Amino acid sequence: MEEAPRSDVSITMSLQEIKLHRFEVLQKPPVDEIEQSKLTFEFSINVRVEPDTRQVIISSIIKIYHDVTKTVYLGLIETSGSFEIVNFSEIADNNAIPTQALALLTGVLISTSRGVLLMKAEGTIIEGALLPITDSWAFFRNNNLTTN
Repeated sequence: MEEAPRSDVSITMSLQEIKLHRFEVLQKPPVDEIEQSKLTFEFSINVRVEPDTRQVIISSIIKIYHDVTKTVYLGLIETSGSFEIVNFSEIADNNAIPTQALALLTGVLISTSRGVLLMKAEGTIIEGALLPITDSWAFFRNNNLTTN
């Protein structure tokens, strides 16, 4: 397993907003019984950096399946988080935010999405679905993310 670089990044940031864009759950289960232990989650993460406003916007779409082959779709949750990087000019290199900082912000969004999913899923076929603890660094391996 590849480790994150060891260079320290001192980031001063504030969470500006968290949005729930979409929450979707099938009304009728496509299988006889939903087993929490069989749930599989597919993460899609998008990062947008806006240097003029010192903002980093992280968006996630997390699809929920009842099987590891991802053929039995149950629903999804789509969220985004907007973060102001107060010391943007100090940490950005040609408007590229260090990967360690992006991984940290992504972890904040996924953790928040975990709580939102638990609340929104009450009374649905995925009630009790719990997003696993993820290695947010894994979303950024082999990528050099910069502004658009």
